[in-house]
Amino acid sequence: MTRAGLCGINDPARDWFSTVYGVSRSGVQDEAMDTNMATVLLLEDEPLIAMDLEYGLREVGFDVAIVATCSEAIDWLEVCRPDVVIVDIL
Repeated sequence: MTRAGLCGINDPARDWFSTVYGVSRSGVQDEAMDTNMATVLLLEDEPLIAMDLEYGLREVGFDVAIVATCSEAIDWLEVCRPDVVIVDIL
């Protein structure tokens, strides 16, 4: 799910995988977040690792937003408050 789905705002970095790496993320739904789901902000610059973590977290019931850089994370955090932040040591 994109930040737009999580926060109800437009997301300029909507799909950083395809924008930055040209990797398709088909199958990820863009529906409104279920308010019962905890939100995880995942800061990961490796697309395959991010996709694996996103898949695992969604499988156990978390809603996941992914950013690739610290500046994207800061921008995201200015608008939204996730329940958990997972940070790759950059």
